[in-house]
Amino acid sequence: MDKWAAFPKRSSEFILQKFYGNIEYYLTYEFDGKIYILAYIHWVANVKKDHIDLLSFSEFGAHEFIDAFAIDHCIGFFNLNRMYYIIDKEFEENLG
Repeated sequence: MDKWAAFPKRSSEFILQKFYGNIEYYLTYEFDGKIYILAYIHWVANVKKDHIDLLSFSEFGAHEFIDAFAIDHCIGFFNLNRMYYIIDKEFEENLG
């Protein structure tokens, strides 16, 4: 992600950032003899981290098609009292 995307006169500075979402479906198509795979994602809005590094959110945001190869790993969600919690095993392994 470009850290300065909102500032067109600044030089690009790319940083790694995690985005979470729910894959609704995959779409494959062929163009110019090459096969492409897209994922239709329902993005998570406003992820919060609490004092014990538990990730949560209360609503989903926009939908978007992305290149399926940009998906890094699978996560899980569970809903408890209208709050969704993110189960991210890779994140948990990095805590220790």
